[in-house]
Amino acid sequence: MPAVSLPLELLQEIAKYLIDDHASLFNAALVSRSWARSFIDALWRQPHAEALLSPAIRSPRSGRRQFYTSKIKVFAFSRYQETKKAHCLEFPNLTSLTVLLGFDWKAIEGCLQHNLATLIYLTDREKDCDNEGDFINAIGVRCPELRYLSLDLNYHRCGPADLIALFEACTKLGTIELSWGQDVHEPDHDVVDFDVLLHLLSRQKHLKHLRLGDYWLRPKIAHRLLMALSSPFPHSKTSGSGGDSQPVTNSAHITTSLQTLHIGLAGDTEDSNSPSFSLIARLQNLTSLTVQFKGGRHNNDISGIIALRQLQNLEELYVWPAFEDIWLVATEEERISFFSAFPRLRICELVGFPEFTMTDLVALGQASRHLVKLRLPYRDSTYEINLFDLDQIEDVLFPELQGFDLGGLKPLDFESTR
Repeated sequence: MPAVSLPLELLQEIAKYLIDDHASLFNAALVSRSWARSFIDALWRQPHAEALLSPAIRSPRSGRRQFYTSKIKVFAFSRYQETKKAHCLEFPNLTSLTVLLGFDWKAIEGCLQHNLATLIYLTDREKDCDNEGDFINAIGVRCPELRYLSLDLNYHRCGPADLIALFEACTKLGTIELSWGQDVHEPDHDVVDFDVLLHLLSRQKHLKHLRLGDYWLRPKIAHRLLMALSSPFPHSKTSGSGGDSQPVTNSAHITTSLQTLHIGLAGDTEDSNSPSFSLIARLQNLTSLTVQFKGGRHNNDISGIIALRQLQNLEELYVWPAFEDIWLVATEEERISFFSAFPRLRICELVGFPEFTMTDLVALGQASRHLVKLRLPYRDSTYEINLFDLDQIEDVLFPELQGFDLGGLKPLDFESTR
């Protein structure tokens, strides 16, 4: 029986057998049209980079490579070598791109398309990325429709000045994730550039999720950003009738559309983190808040944390110190007023308190009846909560609890969400 006449079921079984042999799958797909469907279907069950950039598809016999790239909407470069093979490819319908940069970005220029909505960029810290700034500029020029942007940058090679043009061009962003992997000190870059960058971040009208992870903002920088995020936002609308409509500025409209905030606060000898907490508390629509802080007790006054109790829409709350010896000192009344403030809370990780008692848990349990994950600090002073109490905590205080981590005692399998 000629090979091209094999039954479809048999071809599908052969394709399954060769599922990990990409070169053989490609060669089989080129035998005939009847073979192509089964083997191409098997190929696209693999990561696109593995399938499309295989040596087989790049041979002279595979001239329809561009035909397949036009059908790809989600693409990820996971290895440095792949970028060399992608040179001159165009991805006209690409909507999501993940790339590890450590190469000449022009090798993947065809991936930077006008309709790209999601871009995740991870710096390869082991390779020379001197052209990082050029790559960021190209994103702003070629991808104005971005909705989701995640940038893991090298702070010494790409600073605020490189990002200004990007955020001026990309005005439809709903999610911004920025990481430089270290502390952000003002002397490292022009303060004016930082002010412009922070202003552009805060003026993103569609911004819902802002994550500034993996590095710490000094108090002055954090204050400028949070002040801009929580300050009046000019909101124009028209008034009047007929042809006499006039723009009206609603100065009462505040930029509280932000739903997710992840921020690291680094107090120093001159400035406290407390004003930053107070500004965060003005973002009334937050549903997820992660605050990491360091700087010692003199930089982390309890009044700052207490201010967060205004965020009654929170569903996820993470308060973490950078080091184990940084603990907030609070009275019992202050703790109770804080723990009883979040009726919608579902996930709670609080490791910024020196102790946790049954009184604290009762306050939290009475307010947060839908809590499913709870993580509290490890300290010897948690002796008040013994194994007998743990059953009561699960059954009475938190009926929906699925994960609980307290003082090293884990009655349930706790899977960290971070």
